[in-house]
Amino acid sequence: MRDRSVANLFVTLLCGLATARGQSQRLPAVGDQYPVFRGGTDYVRVDVVVTDRNDKPVTDLTAGDFTIFDRGTRQSITDFQAISVPIAQRATEAIRLAGSDLDVATNEFTSPNSRVWVLVVDDLHIVESEIVQVKRVLTHCAQAFSADDEVAVVFVGRSDLGVNFTRDSGRVLNAIAKVRDAVGFGHDASGRSPTIAADARATADVLRNIAVSLQASARVRRAILYIGDQPTLDPFSLDGSTYLDQLKVAFDAARRSDVAIYTLDPRGGVTAEEAIRGGIGAISDSDARAKIAAQIGFQQDWLSTIAINTGGRAFIKRSNLAAAVDEMIAENSRFYLLGYDPQPPARDGKFHDIKVEVDRPGLRVRARQGYVASEPKGTDVPAIQNILETAMSAGVDVSALPLRVLATPLTTTARGMASVLLTVSVTYPASTDGSLAIRDRIHLETLALDPDGRVKGQNSRTMRFSGNAFETHDLMFSVSQILALPFGQLTLRVGAASELLGRAGTVQISVSAPKPSARGLQVSGIVLGLNTVAPQAALSEGMLPAFVEFEPTTSRVFESNDVLRVLVPLFGRSALSGATAQLTLDGERINRSQPMSVRELPCSGGFRCVAAEATMPLNQLPAGHYTLEITARLASGEAAAGRTALEIR
Repeated sequence: MRDRSVANLFVTLLCGLATARGQSQRLPAVGDQYPVFRGGTDYVRVDVVVTDRNDKPVTDLTAGDFTIFDRGTRQSITDFQAISVPIAQRATEAIRLAGSDLDVATNEFTSPNSRVWVLVVDDLHIVESEIVQVKRVLTHCAQAFSADDEVAVVFVGRSDLGVNFTRDSGRVLNAIAKVRDAVGFGHDASGRSPTIAADARATADVLRNIAVSLQASARVRRAILYIGDQPTLDPFSLDGSTYLDQLKVAFDAARRSDVAIYTLDPRGGVTAEEAIRGGIGAISDSDARAKIAAQIGFQQDWLSTIAINTGGRAFIKRSNLAAAVDEMIAENSRFYLLGYDPQPPARDGKFHDIKVEVDRPGLRVRARQGYVASEPKGTDVPAIQNILETAMSAGVDVSALPLRVLATPLTTTARGMASVLLTVSVTYPASTDGSLAIRDRIHLETLALDPDGRVKGQNSRTMRFSGNAFETHDLMFSVSQILALPFGQLTLRVGAASELLGRAGTVQISVSAPKPSARGLQVSGIVLGLNTVAPQAALSEGMLPAFVEFEPTTSRVFESNDVLRVLVPLFGRSALSGATAQLTLDGERINRSQPMSVRELPCSGGFRCVAAEATMPLNQLPAGHYTLEITARLASGEAAAGRTALEIR
C-alpha cells in the first residue's frame, strides 16, 4: 500500500556497553571544529556562494571584497576562507564496490569540507514518463558528490524507500534504483485529482522537516535538491494561497538551518502534450491545451519560488539535466566561509537577519539569511540529559563527542526477534593539562525506527566510566550490548553524552536483521576483535553472550603485530551443519586465504544459525589497505559472502 504520510527520513536509537581499550590511531579530538573557525554561541559563521552573470562560481575574492550587515550594522569579518571541494567523477560500479566495504558508522569528520546533501524525489508530483530522467539525474549526483559527503534520499510519498544520511554511495545508488517503485501515483499537469491540495501540503511538510533536521549539522555546506513537477495550484486561488503559507514555514526553517534548496524540473522544456497522461489524445481542444500550459507555468513558478526564497536555484526548461546538476554541484564546491562576532552582541535567543554584499559589481551573492542568537546571560547551563536529548532530536549525526558504531545480527530469540550485537566506541581527547585520570558518567540513549518512522525499540541508561587518558593520543573505549529487534530493515540512532566533557554525540547506522525462514543462506555481518587478554572492564561485564569469546572492536585499523579474531554469523532456513566458510584477506600485493571453523549457535523459533570463526595473525603483512572477505557455502552449493575494509599499519 502506498504510504502518503510525510516521509520520516530521520530515524533514531542507541545502546549498550562493555569494556575499554586504548587505541593508538589519531582521531579528531573532542574539541576539534572543522574548518578551523572558532565556535561559540556568540560567533557567526556564514557560507557564501558568489556567481557571475553566467551563474559560474567566482573564486578569486578576498575578505576585503565582502561586507556583512547584522541587524543593519556593518560587522568586522574576523575569519575568511575560500573553500574548494574537488568534483568527483566516479563510475557507478566503483561506487558500489567502495560502499560495500563500509560496515562501521561514525560521526567523525572525514574531511573539513564535507557537505550534506538531501535528494528529495517528489513522487507525488512525478509521472511515469519521467522515471528515466529522474534516475539519470540522481545517478549523476551520486557520481559527482565527494566520497566525504553525507547524502540522504527522501521519497515524499514513500518513506520506506529512502535512505538515511550516509557516506556509503552504494546505499544511495540502491535507493535511486527504487524510483520505479515510487512513481506511478503522482499528479500530472491536468489538475484533475481531488488530492492536489493534500499532496501539496505533504511536499511542503517534507521540505520543512528536512530543513529543521539539518539545523544541528556542523558541515560547512548544506543543500537540498528537490526533483519534481510541483502542484498545479494557481497561487491566487484559495488552495494556492494555503500552499504558499505552508511553504513559508519551510522557507523559515531553511533560513534558520542555513539550507539552500535547489529545484529541478525533470521534464525539461515540457509541452502540454508531454505533461499529462494520454498525451495529445487526452487534450480535447485548444482551450484545454491552454489550460494545461497555464498549469505548467504554475508548476514552474512554484519551483522558482522555493529556490529564490532559500538561496538556491531553480533549473526549469533545461534540456540538459546533467549540465544543470553540474552547475548546482559546482557552486556548492566553490564558496566562501566568513566569520564574525556580532556587534553589538545579540544574546536574546531570537533569529537575526544578516546581509552579505560583495563590492565587485555584476556578481550574484547567495548567503545564509540569519542566525539564532544565544540565550541571555544568566540562563542556566543545560543539564547533560538535555544536551543529549537535543542531539538525539537532530536529523543528522552530532559530532561534538566522537563515536563509532557497529551493529551485527547474531541469532534469533524465542519471541521471534533478532539478537543484534551493538558495539559503541567513545573517544576522549589526549590530555592537555597533565591530568590523566578520567572519572565520568556516560548517558546513553537508543532509538530504533522502521522506514516509516515507527519506534521499534528504545533504551536509556547511565553508566560510570573510570580510566586513564593518554598524553600523546586519544583514548577510545568500547561498550557492547545485545538488543532484541524485529526482523527487517531498521535505522539505529546511537547517542552518548559525557558529563566530564559536557558534550554529546550521535550516530545513525542501518541494520537489516535477516529472517532465515524467508530467504536462503545469509551472512549478517562481520565481528572483529583482537586475540589479546581483555582489559579491565570500563563499564559493566557479562553483557555479551557466551559465543562471543572476544571483545568486539569498531576499529578497522590494526598493527602488523596484531592477531585478528573474526566471527561471522550465518543464517539459513534449513540445517546448516554442513556449512563451510573461507576467510580471505586481499591487498594490493598479497592475497591470503584460510578455512574457518563453523559451530552451531543458539537459535529459537525453528531457525538455524551458525557462526564461522577464525584467528588470523597479521604479522609479515605489509602496511596498506585490505579487504577482508568471508565466503560461506552449503552442501547444496548455495553460497553467500560478506566483506569489510581494514588497514594495517
